[in-house]
Amino acid sequence: MPLFSKLRADNHYAKGTSILQMLPQIDDPAKAKDSLRQAIDSLLKATDLQPEFGHAWHNLGIAYYYGGEFLDQVTDAVRRSDRLIEHAETFQTNSEGSYQNSLRALERALKFMPGSPEVHNNRGRTLAKLYRTDEAIEEFDIALELDPSYIKAAENRAILERKVDP
Repeated sequence: MPLFSKLRADNHYAKGTSILQMLPQIDDPAKAKDSLRQAIDSLLKATDLQPEFGHAWHNLGIAYYYGGEFLDQVTDAVRRSDRLIEHAETFQTNSEGSYQNSLRALERALKFMPGSPEVHNNRGRTLAKLYRTDEAIEEFDIALELDPSYIKAAENRAILERKVDP
């Protein structure tokens, strides 16, 4: 039976990952939201079937991060609207919840992939969204210690440093 669970987990992981990779090409916000929900559902199934599936946890963390970004965009649009301004805080709270979910999933990924610079980089990005700047910089530094040539981590760290320094 464990073999079938692993195969099913792999299938859900592949489906969720494929959807995540297609998200940047989706222009319609409603379709993007639905696709993101499908990706999260598939990746949750993968982690339910194989709780030690580090890559599935990592991609689930990325999916929740994208959810937070989507909700940040909605929050900004709502704040620009005179009629909907009272709803902005709700969207902001949901955005923060999505980033918290991302962080929890990425922490699980680290249990199974402690030497992954990608997971540390994505933790750094998520921590930055939660305004936990010092922790984010630490995560980018860990990613760079693990892989000194990891350009994304270096770029993310530099961007965050520019925001912090006057």
